[in-house]
Amino acid sequence: MKRLIVLFLISIIFLPIFKISFSNDDYTLAFQSGDRFKLYYKIVNEDVYFRMEGKTLGYVSIGFEPSQAMKDADMVIGYVVKGNVYAFDAYSTGLYGPHPEDTTLGGKTDIYDIKGEEKDGFTIIEFRRPLDTKDKYDAVLKIDKEIKIIWALANDDNFNARHYDRGSGVIVLKRQSVITPPVQKVVLKLKIGDRTMYVNDSQRVIDVSPVIIEGRTLLPIRWIAEPLGAEVGWDGNERKVTVNLSNTKVELWIGKNIAKLNGKDAPIDPNNPKVVPVIKDGRTLLPVRFVAESLGCSVEWDPKKQIVTITYPK
Repeated sequence: MKRLIVLFLISIIFLPIFKISFSNDDYTLAFQSGDRFKLYYKIVNEDVYFRMEGKTLGYVSIGFEPSQAMKDADMVIGYVVKGNVYAFDAYSTGLYGPHPEDTTLGGKTDIYDIKGEEKDGFTIIEFRRPLDTKDKYDAVLKIDKEIKIIWALANDDNFNARHYDRGSGVIVLKRQSVITPPVQKVVLKLKIGDRTMYVNDSQRVIDVSPVIIEGRTLLPIRWIAEPLGAEVGWDGNERKVTVNLSNTKVELWIGKNIAKLNGKDAPIDPNNPKVVPVIKDGRTLLPVRFVAESLGCSVEWDPKKQIVTITYPK
């Protein structure tokens, strides 16, 4: 990997480190080059979680679907410095770089839930991204189809440093078994206007903060569904969201104040018929209380701090 332009310093993502305990029961090995580089994955609904392990204390990187050498590769590059995790969503514009961030090219950042650590001479970076981000600077990762990859490792955390090891290969992503609901109690905390949420006191950064519309809290429901082990589906023709958890099925339609709970009509808010699912800035937002309570959660609202606390099971 040749030089990276310094532009990434302006907008690189910075998140505090999470202590992570990885389990092969959760992830599937997609690619391995000896003990130098390993790539794991797991699929949750329409997102894929990746974990990169590189034999280095510098940066570790992955590129998806290059057209030739590094050109047109959808790249994610990350490293850890003094307990802080850095990563960015990039795109290789040439055969050997440069690799500016998608945002500098008119795209957007589509990597989330970034975690990492340095351990026993390895750098480990974990992140989530949609299979199809709808960003022209990101590859569409198709299930059961071959995906070309490139990878590289550097000896330090200077993104201008030349890699000391690199390679290429092909991966195939497959859907794993349906995730089952957790047995342990899950407590979620979200604050209006804040992109930080907590799952059992572990901090996560979400892509859209909760908002209040018609006096009710709305949010992209995957941020509640995924920690509970629920599945979320979208029907573009009907403009319908379906959430499944255990034996509970919740169906909601954009702009409609009547949902279905296990096939039966259910008002989203009997006291306010204006409370409906909406699409805002390209994201589908659902009424948090209705969905959470339908799934068997308790919901508490702190009006002073504007914090929603969701507990499952209640």
